[in-house]
Amino acid sequence: MRALDRATAIFWFFFATVVLIQSVRMGVGTLMNPGMGFMACGASGILVLLSLVLLIQSSVRSRKTEEPVHPFTGILYGRVIGFVIALLAYIFLLPSLGYLVATFLLLAFLLIIVGKRKWWLLIIFPALSSVVSYYVFAKLFKCPFPAGILGF
Repeated sequence: MRALDRATAIFWFFFATVVLIQSVRMGVGTLMNPGMGFMACGASGILVLLSLVLLIQSSVRSRKTEEPVHPFTGILYGRVIGFVIALLAYIFLLPSLGYLVATFLLLAFLLIIVGKRKWWLLIIFPALSSVVSYYVFAKLFKCPFPAGILGF
C-alpha cells in the first residue's frame, strides 16, 4: 500500500504544481482584488502541501509487511455509474428545466443512490438546498442562472 500512496502523492504533486504555475501566470491578484488565477492558485497550493504530506507519510510509515490491497476494492460501480449519468443528465437538462428544478432532481436522485429512502428527506433536503443556493448565488451575488420552465 505504501507504493500506491507514494505513486498517488507524486502524481498529485506534479499535477498541482503545473496548475499552480499556470494560475500564477494567469494572475493571482490580491485578497481584496483577486485575479483569474486566485482560486486555482490557492487550491493547487493546498494540494501540493497535502501531496507532500502523503509522500512523507508513505515514506516514514512502519516497514512491516502489509497485505496488498487492490485499489478498487469496495467500490460500488453501480453507484459510480449512476452518479456520472446523473451529472451528465443535469448538464443537458439544466438549460431547459432551469436551475431550481434540475438541481432538485439531481439532489433527490443522488440521495436515492446513496440509499436514503425516507420520502421527507428526498423532498426537503433537495428543495431546501436548491432554494438556498439559488437565493445566495442568483439574488445576493447576481449570478445568472437558466430560468427554465418556472420562469425565474
